Amino acid sequence: MTINDKKLLVYLSIKHNGDWEKIYESISKKMMDFSESEINQYENKLVSCNFITIMDDIYPASLRSISKPPFVLFYKGNISLLNKNKIGIFCSRKLSDFSKDTIKHIKKEIDICGYGVVVNGMSSGSGRIILGNYNPAIVVLGCGIDRCYPNENNDIYDNLCKNGLVLSEYAGDLEPTQDKMVHRALIMAGLSDQIIIGESHRTSASAIIASQSLMLNKNIFAIPDIENPNDFANDLLCQGAIPLVRPEQIKGEL
Repeated sequence: MTINDKKLLVYLSIKHNGDWEKIYESISKKMMDFSESEINQYENKLVSCNFITIMDDIYPASLRSISKPPFVLFYKGNISLLNKNKIGIFCSRKLSDFSKDTIKHIKKEIDICGYGVVVNGMSSGSGRIILGNYNPAIVVLGCGIDRCYPNENNDIYDNLCKNGLVLSEYAGDLEPTQDKMVHRALIMAGLSDQIIIGESHRTSASAIIASQSLMLNKNIFAIPDIENPNDFANDLLCQGAIPLVRPEQIKGEL
């Protein structure tokens, strides 16, 4: 194949709207009915963002271990944040005061340790707490890289694009879908070296992240929910997750 392989991956990713199955099929079946000029035309559309491919050295090795690792990650912001050790903090949108306080103090301890932070979106409970003060963090979108979702978080999105890191498998302003959100959860699990689960529903993204993290043999911490015995974090504690009740525990575990 004479066409640059990285250009080919970007072309297929844009052509198939980030659909992993279609990209894989095109590669495996060598469905290469296109010209280099066509590829360049697609690549020229990427004026608003940058990208890395699975072939690049900076592509996180941990992502290669998840099911369906993204062929291309489009990004805005500081790509060097991928080089840090990272802790993922995941929870639902509505949090108890105990969880809010715990996450605030956990973030301080993580900063002291020099770790990066991955959060599950700009509207999640942990996302609002961490990103609301314009702290640099990594956010993976379940929509196009150019789309701020939800719309009311434009200020946070703009700051992340400057000081943090926004990642997406999808170019342009593609709308979010359930399938995109599910695969986004897999990526967040792959990016995070260790996982913290706060208040969450059993059918939420946190459940997908925890399941994938278990398969990847990653440490999972859970913040107990004393107000709701049926919370997913409590389920994880029953399954052997590490109880996280004092932020100082973070130092000892890292």
